[in-house]
Amino acid sequence: MAENVGYYFKVPSVNKVPNTYDDDVEELDPLYKTLAEQLGENENIRKQSVQQLREWISKTATIKRCRTDAPFLLRFLRTNKYSFLRTVKMLDNYLHALAIHKDWFGQLSADDPELSVLIDGGYLFPLPQLDAKGRIVFFSFSSGFDAEKSSIENAIKMNFMLGEVHFDTNEAQCAGIVCIYDMEKIDMSVLGQISIQDIRKLVDLLDHTSAGRFQELHFVNAQKVTRTFANMVLQLMSEKIRSRVFVSFVPVEYCFL
Repeated sequence: MAENVGYYFKVPSVNKVPNTYDDDVEELDPLYKTLAEQLGENENIRKQSVQQLREWISKTATIKRCRTDAPFLLRFLRTNKYSFLRTVKMLDNYLHALAIHKDWFGQLSADDPELSVLIDGGYLFPLPQLDAKGRIVFFSFSSGFDAEKSSIENAIKMNFMLGEVHFDTNEAQCAGIVCIYDMEKIDMSVLGQISIQDIRKLVDLLDHTSAGRFQELHFVNAQKVTRTFANMVLQLMSEKIRSRVFVSFVPVEYCFL
């Protein structure tokens, strides 16, 4: 985790109507307070919106289990700039995705041997410092993914798990996240593991389900086959997401100049 990033260390309850609601939130530093205000937030709106969302969860029969702690709910409220209709739609999509895509989003644990291979190989990790805009930066080395030892499903789980670790923070919710993927070692042995159907599902999840405020997605050191593949995927994305994706052949070292 990046240095000085506030994190919600409690084990959250998934009781949709707990005896006591958890309202603990990290105090906003001046930068993040300003950014939160740009999302339409003030203290009264935040408290009222969290309460309204809890009431909706408690009255929605299709929801059996759901976190109701304030940091979790603020993921969705801040991502949707406090639009209640957009917020409940995204939260509902999120819970639905967890239920039907258990191969991607279920049983997340750093102790999972298959995920440990990716962790130990340095496949994906947060940089120790925030960027100049106060954003968290995720970095991925393609050399950390071995197609013979791991799978695309595990890579997806790794990305989801890292997001879940950070999405409850003010840094991620107010400033957002930048992702940099080094694509040097990505070839057809890797790309061949994922189907066009799965790509469509992932793009749809990124567009309509993820409460991560991804501000920029950089794919660097991309070889010709990767750029061709990326151009196909870009056509499936919404204009909003597509405008935040950058694919280039420049070496990864140029990201830090």
